[in-house]
Amino acid sequence: MKKFSLRCSAFLLAAILFLPPVMPDVKAAGKPDTAAVPASFPVPEIRSPRLAYTELAVREKSLLDEALCDFVSEDVVCLMDAGIDYTISEWVEKSTHTYLFFDKDLPDGTLYTACGYARTANGGYVYFELSSPEKLTEETVNFQVKQAFSGPWNFETRSC
Repeated sequence: MKKFSLRCSAFLLAAILFLPPVMPDVKAAGKPDTAAVPASFPVPEIRSPRLAYTELAVREKSLLDEALCDFVSEDVVCLMDAGIDYTISEWVEKSTHTYLFFDKDLPDGTLYTACGYARTANGGYVYFELSSPEKLTEETVNFQVKQAFSGPWNFETRSC
């Protein structure tokens, strides 16, 4: 019995490591809004905060977290291939949105980005990237997300 469970564990580990991730539910629900800039890499010079987003078809928190990690992982691979340094910090969870800070040390200077997902007024979710040449704060990200995806909810505010 011990050999059997060991073999099953080894098989599952091999399957996880060697199979490409398949997430049929984490496909874009449609094309991004024409007023938004599609989320992609490389990013041209940005002088003011820029918000890009893509609608998501999923609504479960665990799948939304996984989608966020997948989007960030794609950017990390591109940055690593280009030899560009990056820093990923703080994972912030609010009642209506979740994001992380992702700083990219591009040749033209550091690009500060908040990558995450937010609930929209119609109950759906979007993956968003808020990028700026200036350092982003939680207050800035929360304000921009509220402005872009406002709905009938109140954002939590916390003091340190």
